[in-house]
Amino acid sequence: MKAAYQEVLRELLARLQAHLGSRDARERALTLVTLCIGGLVASRNVADPALARALREAAYRQAQTVLNSRPC
Repeated sequence: MKAAYQEVLRELLARLQAHLGSRDARERALTLVTLCIGGLVASRNVADPALARALREAAYRQAQTVLNSRPC
């Protein structure tokens, strides 16, 4: 199971890096994956629907910030 999950993550990271194309693409791709997965996992593990939505929306906004930021 871990090997399959790892393979999917590696493929996602590779695609994001190719899309970002900057010198810090790997770091930004790792950040995006972490935000997306973390936001989803956190939102699915709280009982309060408003908090769950807020967690997803915050992760989405921050992912957009990472996507639209200029590399250092």
